[in-house]
Amino acid sequence: MFGNMGKVREAMEAAKNPAESEQIRALAGAFAAVERDQRAALREHADALGVDPEEVGLAAEPDEEERITELCAAVGARVSGNPWETWTEHVAPDALDADAAEAFAGVGADEWEAERERIIDEWRDNPDLDTSEYTDADVIAADVQSRFGVSVQEFGEYVIGYSPGRVFEELLAGEFEAHTEAIEALSDEVDE
Repeated sequence: MFGNMGKVREAMEAAKNPAESEQIRALAGAFAAVERDQRAALREHADALGVDPEEVGLAAEPDEEERITELCAAVGARVSGNPWETWTEHVAPDALDADAAEAFAGVGADEWEAERERIIDEWRDNPDLDTSEYTDADVIAADVQSRFGVSVQEFGEYVIGYSPGRVFEELLAGEFEAHTEAIEALSDEVDE
């Protein structure tokens, strides 16, 4: 009757911190191995077609241990972790100031537009800044770069476009989506 207590305790520990569970790491390892093998086969196929693998989105295979860590982090973020922290650590550009950007994570288009207008007004109204020769887009770009460390485009993609569900999707399905896109690009090459 009490023989299963060890398994129950192990399951409870895994639920508390799934990213460090041996079972989840083993599953992530198997998943990473499939991704690696697919990527290698697709790169070989691209080479055989005379196509640079990088041109069709097939970068060299990621380090397997790093990939396992990413996959475990995705599970941890989904189950019991901090999705924003996982997103900024594993998906967003390294230059992003995650702490400064967090207040804007996933805001809607209307809220972002209001913030853009506030930024423009603040910069234009500041007598210490001569912004008369700059477009509104230039002002926004300077503000975003100085406050968050990334371009407006990156800020839009990785901060404004953030959602907790996207963390899991990007980290878990991202490699398979890249492979699908590469297959489509290689098919286009064959058709030409």
